[in-house]
Amino acid sequence: MAQFPQQSSSGVQVGLPSVASQQSLEQWVQQAIALTEAKVTARLRGNSLYLLIEAAPDTDMDQAAQKIQAALAQTPIQPLLPNKAAPVYRLILYSRLPQQAKPVWVKTIELSSAGVSDDRGASLALPVANLDLAQQGNPESISHYLSEMLSQFNISVRTRIDQPGGDRLKRLVVACEATYSPEPTFLAEPIARRLRELKLQNFRDAIVLAQVKGEAKPEWFLRVDLTPPNAVLREWVRWGDVQAIAQLLTQLLAPENIETTAILKDATLHLTCYGAYRRPPDKQTAIVAITPLLESLAPQGIHAATIYGVKGSPKEARNMPSALPEMPEWVHWLALPAASQPERSPTTLELAQMGNLEAVSFLLERMLNPQLESRLATGGVRVQIRHKDDLLHIMTDSPVCPAQGYITAAVVKCLKPIHIPGISGVRIYGRRAGQKVPQWSSGRDFVARQRTVPEAAPEFAASEAFLSELLEPGGALVYQSNPPSANNTPTGADLEPGQSWQTSLAGMMAGIQRSLVRTNLFAPTAESTTHATQATGKDTKAPLAMVWLAAGVLLVIQMDWVLGRWLQAPVPQPEAQTAEESLPAESVSASPPVALPNLKLEKNKPQDATAFNDSGFTQNPASAAVTGVSPTKLIASPPQPKASVKISHPTFNSRQLDERFAIYRQYLKQHGTPDVLIVGSSRALRGIDPAALQTTLQQPGKPPLKIFNFGINGATAQVVDLLVRQMLPEEALPKLIIWADGARAFNSGRQDVTLNGIIASQGYQAFVSGQSPLPGTVVAKADLPAAQPNQDDSAMPGNAVQSPIAQQYQQVNNQLNQFLEGFSLVYGQRDQLKEKLGSQLTAVIPMRSPTATDSANTLTDLSNATSPAASAAGAAPVLADGLGNSDYQGFLPLSVQFNPATYYEKYSRVAGDYDLDYENFQLEGAQADALVNLAQFARERQIALVFVNLPLTKDYLDTTRSRYEETFQTQMQLWAQQFGFVYKDLSQNFLTQNNYFSDPSHLNRYGGYAVAQRLAKDALIPWGQLK
Repeated sequence: MAQFPQQSSSGVQVGLPSVASQQSLEQWVQQAIALTEAKVTARLRGNSLYLLIEAAPDTDMDQAAQKIQAALAQTPIQPLLPNKAAPVYRLILYSRLPQQAKPVWVKTIELSSAGVSDDRGASLALPVANLDLAQQGNPESISHYLSEMLSQFNISVRTRIDQPGGDRLKRLVVACEATYSPEPTFLAEPIARRLRELKLQNFRDAIVLAQVKGEAKPEWFLRVDLTPPNAVLREWVRWGDVQAIAQLLTQLLAPENIETTAILKDATLHLTCYGAYRRPPDKQTAIVAITPLLESLAPQGIHAATIYGVKGSPKEARNMPSALPEMPEWVHWLALPAASQPERSPTTLELAQMGNLEAVSFLLERMLNPQLESRLATGGVRVQIRHKDDLLHIMTDSPVCPAQGYITAAVVKCLKPIHIPGISGVRIYGRRAGQKVPQWSSGRDFVARQRTVPEAAPEFAASEAFLSELLEPGGALVYQSNPPSANNTPTGADLEPGQSWQTSLAGMMAGIQRSLVRTNLFAPTAESTTHATQATGKDTKAPLAMVWLAAGVLLVIQMDWVLGRWLQAPVPQPEAQTAEESLPAESVSASPPVALPNLKLEKNKPQDATAFNDSGFTQNPASAAVTGVSPTKLIASPPQPKASVKISHPTFNSRQLDERFAIYRQYLKQHGTPDVLIVGSSRALRGIDPAALQTTLQQPGKPPLKIFNFGINGATAQVVDLLVRQMLPEEALPKLIIWADGARAFNSGRQDVTLNGIIASQGYQAFVSGQSPLPGTVVAKADLPAAQPNQDDSAMPGNAVQSPIAQQYQQVNNQLNQFLEGFSLVYGQRDQLKEKLGSQLTAVIPMRSPTATDSANTLTDLSNATSPAASAAGAAPVLADGLGNSDYQGFLPLSVQFNPATYYEKYSRVAGDYDLDYENFQLEGAQADALVNLAQFARERQIALVFVNLPLTKDYLDTTRSRYEETFQTQMQLWAQQFGFVYKDLSQNFLTQNNYFSDPSHLNRYGGYAVAQRLAKDALIPWGQLK
């Protein structure tokens, strides 16, 4: 990718590639200004050509610029540029003194088909004549107009006009070319806005192609609806939109200095007309203009109009939008076609309730475009509807792909109360205008349904849910259509010269295919299975294969027998230990006393707290060297009792999640349901101290609040949603949920390996079948994935539950496992074999002693896996005890303090551009849907929900991560207002306080204490409802 040019404060462009014909262009400029000793440098950026002239101090640059303009009038500049260079629409002249960095003079010369003009101002104003030509549809002028914005991004523009299929409406094709791949999210709306500003006539749309120079295919497409704003207003007026009526009438009466406001009451439209200078408008003028327009457009469902002429200003009416004028100067009543025409009489809403898809489309489009000005400026969100079976398939597109969460919620909110006959659900899709395939899809059912195969999306996109089971994957092994056999193999006499080696090669390939298929690691495609029976009826190699098969089976049986006997052999115990245990108690204590010297012992003074610090006995020396700050200077909660429980539920492929359930089960048994539940990833696990929160919120004479930290390593928004809405039973839900995390937990652009690993686990399958990880509680809450018709299909974790084909495979796999366990001595003891082999290797290979930092990071974290299979296979074996360092309230208190000077000696520094947590960063998607689902769940059950964006270090927040965090903060504030939860942003609070962190993005016990203190004192968090 070419380097972006840099622009100094004075406007000089540097770092640009030079024009290929620089020598001839320089000579032309020198001749034009009659200064052969001047040094000229040219740079081409987009459609702008930058000329830097270094001349003597006494040079008159104004006169030089006039000479260049005169030369341009006689000689076009394009032939002086390289072949295939972008057309030049403006020259930007700079002049500076030799050996100086800043220019002393800048001038812009616009090149247009109407002539050459200049602009001495800072802005590059487009000549009026060129703008007029662009509005008339001149392609070169349109390119010139667009380049005014795009050249600053080093993007060149070319345009042409097509007329597809002999249509009377034309299509504008805009080709944008750059040395890099332009970002569509950044450019789409500005391009659409500028194209629609031209108000082109007789154009259907514009197709924008973004292409990298030298590439054969465009990077992306964008379709811009070029329907004139006036035509859009008239269409909306036809459907009875009051705001469109007022704006269209204001435009119509603008030459008469009359402004109009509109109010609809019952079926009567009340129009108030204001004249200039607070005078009443002329009645005849207003009525003559308004009457034919309303009669011709015949607004749907509006039977009459009352027109008022008043003094005053429309600003006064906007302060009381629903009030009618009290003392009008004149009144006129007008009957509209809807009063006499039955097809125009029903309102748009009534038509939608009757099943009119055009009315439904308008209602949705109007709701998704609440700002009329924005709809007219960019084209807004466009809606297409298809009716298939009992579903409405709704496609939404706009210059920037619409947000899935907002669109889905708005469409369901609009359509569900309408009760369209024959419609039991909707399937909603979103894409950028111009794309053929939707970027996202979601669904809502208004009534319960039972389906095993997803509905087909008509004319939008094929469903991908079951393609992996019904189609062969790419690269699957395929049998040859006619494999050679003993019956059809030609003899040497039958072969033509050169065919012998081809036949031999074909036979070898067929043999390799059959051998691979017999391993059961490969399978033939469906179309070639008919040929499989013909493969080796009289294969001479079959006896040899049987011999090798028998030898392999015998070897496997022998190895199984040897390893089984080895595992069953008793482990010898040390003799010294046995001898010691066999001695009587008296013999152990019969050793002679040791003579102690006569020492004088002095007690330390109680007030001398620094005389002895016992923290050194509990703190690892390596971690003490990293801190750089003594822990005694920081405040933290006193050590809490450590959790010590046993795991009885099948594993969830995450040792840490298994521990969470075990500790929570013990907490429920001893303390009951917590008042406050802290959820999130490992940042929440280490980042909020429940004991500190409990102590700070304690009120005299009242029992302390019960608070539990259910943080899970690698937990995303989907994992938290799965935990709270589905895995925790009703009786274990709190009154307040504190969700503590950050932007990376909401990245829908990367694969959620944590969720996939959990769903693929034995523990989740046991949970789905009715076995709760919290014994004594009820599992079913009637919202398990398989029983949620009203949940978003793309957001439900349960959609990963196995399909019928996969379930059959699982049953066969379980039966095979049971058979092997009964037949083999080793198969049922695989874990013991793994441990024994590991202990033998440990005895031979010296192992590094773990440090405190190691122990803090050895918790199983599925987010480090690369796939669901890797997550399941790489999970640590579940032990019966020794559950790490979490206390009984679930908090993980780490004393280690982050010191960049020593931390990065052990761990590599990863920039945000290469951080997999931010890979393909995208907030809209499955993670955002999980947040919406959880917020709605909490609201329905009157559970207060608070989201805390936890602190990060300044060292962690580089440019890339900071940009993502800012995007996340903005979006979370919008979601909080929309879905009714509290959002607290603490990400910037401890940027330089590294002693509050255990690593660049995780708090330690001191940081967890400080965060708890801040939250306890926050008045926006509804602590009062817990007391």
